[in-house]
Amino acid sequence: MGAVLLHAELVEFSDVVLFCIAGALTGGLTLALLVIGQCWPRSAAMGAGMLAAMWVLSGVLPGLTPLFPWGWVAQLYPGQSGWTHLLPLGLIAVAFLAVVPVALENVRVDCLLAQASRWESTTSLACTLDFAAAASGYQAKPTRWRSTTAIRSFGNFIALFMVRDLIGAMRTPARAIFGALAVFSGGALFSVAREVEYGGVLFGVCAALMLFLGSGPFTDGIRHAAAVTSEQRIYGLGDRRLIVLHSSMPFLVCGILTLAGVVVGAAIARHDVFASALFAGLLLLGVLFTRVNGALKGMMPLSLLSSATSPMGDPMPLLRVVWSMDGPLLVVLAGSAAAGLLETWPYAVALAVVISATTTLRWRRRST
Repeated sequence: MGAVLLHAELVEFSDVVLFCIAGALTGGLTLALLVIGQCWPRSAAMGAGMLAAMWVLSGVLPGLTPLFPWGWVAQLYPGQSGWTHLLPLGLIAVAFLAVVPVALENVRVDCLLAQASRWESTTSLACTLDFAAAASGYQAKPTRWRSTTAIRSFGNFIALFMVRDLIGAMRTPARAIFGALAVFSGGALFSVAREVEYGGVLFGVCAALMLFLGSGPFTDGIRHAAAVTSEQRIYGLGDRRLIVLHSSMPFLVCGILTLAGVVVGAAIARHDVFASALFAGLLLLGVLFTRVNGALKGMMPLSLLSSATSPMGDPMPLLRVVWSMDGPLLVVLAGSAAAGLLETWPYAVALAVVISATTTLRWRRRST
């Protein structure tokens, strides 16, 4: 960037040098904060909260922006003549970089070995296109509510499984909270997407992806039910009934969160809530069915591991990627369809047929 501005004779060479130094200091500061956050996670969480508060304050009161590090970097942009802001930025970067050796002394060897082993396992799974298993290695471990009884006595199985799955989700509180916020934001964004004149499909796709990602913490029971499906009834319940019972909690919780987001989005966009709630409910239904579809996917078919010749080359690598990413791809298509459902209802119906057909096929092949 600096070279382009200098070549166009818009800035002086000294301004470009100062901007490059500011970029290097910012990179060093970011690296130091990354290492410190890994070594002292609790202190890093407090520091992140303070940075977020300062960022909000600078947004509310723009006059205070020059008092914060991002304001110093902005003043060092070529042509701003803010070289005096290089000194405090440099002092902060050097101070945090000096803390890095002290922070690294607190890292245990067994922790480093565990992280290296987990990274090796993750890369191996990612190379085989098993992204779900690769991501599970970095999933948060249960920390809260571990002493709370998840299996309780109720008059019916629906309440029992709902409470069981809800307590299981809340045992990783940060994951559950971020998932709930993502589902709520997805509902609000979809409600706004229905009234956007341009880019409504893009908003719908983003909303669908947020619903898909946010529903993950609440669908662990579905994945467990899909993993134990077999010809024998392990829990004394049929496979179909087990899937349905484990689906009750995510349908209820995600439905409530999505509806709340739709109401907020409708209040912001000032339009009818009923239509947005109806279409958002259909989108959420498709997203959760896609979750069930992904849970039943199993291992990659051996036929996809072979090669095939065609005038355009070997299409099998592309088919393997599509197979491994079918969940997000179906959700993207569902979001684009739901954003303009009245105009694209044949497309939406065809997509629903595809999701239903693949789910049914994988259900029938679950024990093979």
